[in-house]
Amino acid sequence: MRYIKEKFNIDLKEALYPFIAGLIAHGYIMFSYSPNRDEFISIFHHGSGYDFGRWFHTALGNLLFRIDGCYSMPWLNGLIFLLFLSLAALLFAEPFGIKNRVLKYLFMILFVVFPVATATLSYMATAPFYALGVFLIALGFFASVKYKYGFIFGIFALCASMGIYQAYFALLAATVFFFFFIKLLSAEETFKESLFRALKHLAMLVAGLLSYFVINKIVLVVKHVELTDYQNLSSMGDYSLSGIIKALGQCYRDFFGIFTGDHYFIFPYKILNFIVLVLWILFAACVLYLIVTRTKKQPLNVVFVLGLMLLMPVAFFLINPMCAEFMNGIHTLMCYGAFFMFAAPILVFDKTDLKVQAERYLSCAVSAILIFVVFIYIRYSNMTYFAYDLHYDQAYFEFSSVADGIRNAEGYADELPVVFVGNYTDHSKLWELRYADALTGAYNTGYVMNGEERRANFFRFFLGFTYNEEYPTEEILADPEIKAMPSFPDNGSIKVVDGRVIVKFSD
Repeated sequence: MRYIKEKFNIDLKEALYPFIAGLIAHGYIMFSYSPNRDEFISIFHHGSGYDFGRWFHTALGNLLFRIDGCYSMPWLNGLIFLLFLSLAALLFAEPFGIKNRVLKYLFMILFVVFPVATATLSYMATAPFYALGVFLIALGFFASVKYKYGFIFGIFALCASMGIYQAYFALLAATVFFFFFIKLLSAEETFKESLFRALKHLAMLVAGLLSYFVINKIVLVVKHVELTDYQNLSSMGDYSLSGIIKALGQCYRDFFGIFTGDHYFIFPYKILNFIVLVLWILFAACVLYLIVTRTKKQPLNVVFVLGLMLLMPVAFFLINPMCAEFMNGIHTLMCYGAFFMFAAPILVFDKTDLKVQAERYLSCAVSAILIFVVFIYIRYSNMTYFAYDLHYDQAYFEFSSVADGIRNAEGYADELPVVFVGNYTDHSKLWELRYADALTGAYNTGYVMNGEERRANFFRFFLGFTYNEEYPTEEILADPEIKAMPSFPDNGSIKVVDGRVIVKFSD
């Protein structure tokens, strides 16, 4: 660690703060098996494919699969996730040169307990890969700032990260955007120096993006696959002018909407909306103070600072233009740029040297507010994992009841096909989980029971029960005996009819 500190001017021990906070926030899901809805598909898989445009993720996953298989292991996968994310938090924080150590640690802790991290970790099979993607983004940013030609490494890091999850481009774009903003605002460099640095970062972003598309195209040709239509990936890169204009407008609606409402379940409470509003009022005051005391000495800096403030919503919510033709497909995992709704006030306040006694009290107040936010998000994470736990228990009970009903049906034999009729009606909805059920990945029993692949996997993975499923034809559905059957879980809803096991969920 001493060598790394002396060589790279970074103290790895500081990553312990976000790591410990991450254990408190995410330990629940790491020390228990609380699957989300995709776990019933990817429990023995790395959760990606070349048809998703995630060639690096797929290559790594396939390599691991060939060695000894892929497994959704909560403790080990969670540990790898936290290690990568904690190091990423440190690498993101370091280039900003945060002087207040408490604010620096809170910046890093918030990054790890942010709801985007919670939603990501709930996809336990893919979580280590996604965390590696975030780490690569952070490492590329760190190298591009610290070293003259570090932006070249940043190109490769961005390319590889997008090969894991394309949405991380938006995180790097937001980071370098705000880094340029803070450099201009604090007047730590001349305008020419800041502009040159910004152009290098822009070149890094463009080159990394183009490299990703080129490699992805080559991989698709070599592997003889096409991009899936899932979340409009097959149209990736194809944008219409009207779609882009709509997406840009959505960036501003999202930015200002957070002051009063939620954003992809990241700001679920009104108290968070109020806190963000207060922090951004502080942000505006600090920006004004810095312009008056420092930035005005370089007029071009002032012009660019004001211009960048107008573009800030686009930078923080760039995921909207990236998904311009399919914004309905945006979900929590893709929204790490929203982290800057907290990070921006922290970073600007840290640059503000008021040189008065009141600054100390204000710093304590800001720190106290952020500690409260950390507590809210830690609690929110645990609530989410608690909800997964409950839903798994409820699903296990219902699936066990169906399996018992099938095996105990009069005339049952292993070779008989099983026919599921209608849709399962979920009786397990708990209004008490109205907040905990919000994040991407949440599910209920009906979601699993009515999905063919998830249903079959749940029976096989968790109950050791396999069957030959036959799809209900019009002839089967028209059978008078089947039409007269009650719906599950009523007695008689599972029975053998004409050499088939009928499981009737509804008419």
